[in-house]
Amino acid sequence: MRELKRKKLWWAIAWSLLAFVFIASLIPMPAPAMALPQGFDKYEHIFAYAVLSGYFGQLFSRFTVHCRYALALFGMGALLEVLQGLTGYRSLDYYDLAANGIGVVLGLLLCLTPLKGLVATLD
Repeated sequence: MRELKRKKLWWAIAWSLLAFVFIASLIPMPAPAMALPQGFDKYEHIFAYAVLSGYFGQLFSRFTVHCRYALALFGMGALLEVLQGLTGYRSLDYYDLAANGIGVVLGLLLCLTPLKGLVATLD
């Protein structure tokens, strides 16, 4: 784990991001105010999971730990897709699961760039 001065703050943000994705994935979807192009939600999945994966990667200095968190995030995405299929008002979508995986990989790749130290710099 990176040595961060405000470790509790950064972890609170991490857990808040997880909670947001979890809640947003399971609540009933309101009718959109404007029509979005078909498949646009896949970009939302990619973005959400890239942010999660990239952010969690910021909290750890070793890439092997990043990979474990990436697998856990992908597992969370799979679980949420199954739970959506059980709700009756959402549906299980394998393309959403693929988009989640793409996002996780993009976030993981972010940890190989100079941006990997963004949280440490802000701290």
